[in-house]
Amino acid sequence: MNLRAHDPLYAAKAGLKAGNRIEREVWDSFAGDFERLTGTAHAIRCAIDAGFNLGVKTADRELLEPGEVEASEGGLLTRMHHLRERSHKIIQTKKNDVLRRKGRLACEACGFDFGENTAYVGKVL
Repeated sequence: MNLRAHDPLYAAKAGLKAGNRIEREVWDSFAGDFERLTGTAHAIRCAIDAGFNLGVKTADRELLEPGEVEASEGGLLTRMHHLRERSHKIIQTKKNDVLRRKGRLACEACGFDFGENTAYVGKVL
């Protein structure tokens, strides 16, 4: 990726001048939110370290259910979520078990902690 082409602090310096639409979207999404950027990067690194087989079709729209919107973190983490969440019965059993053992819910794919984000709490149980 050529993200520097979209960085106004770097634009006048040497290097590739042009960037594409997807790079612009990535830049616009993360440039002003360092905490979100580092969290997303950490989740991706953890998945790779854990041996997730993400395949080559990480942004494949066929992974999404009808009416589902891809998460803001993009195709890679969305694919991880789909690999983890297949059966709703298994999901509910797992959530109940984790809540009983740890007292909180955090996504095993990306580490998102539902207890720290109270807007989601009612939606996950």
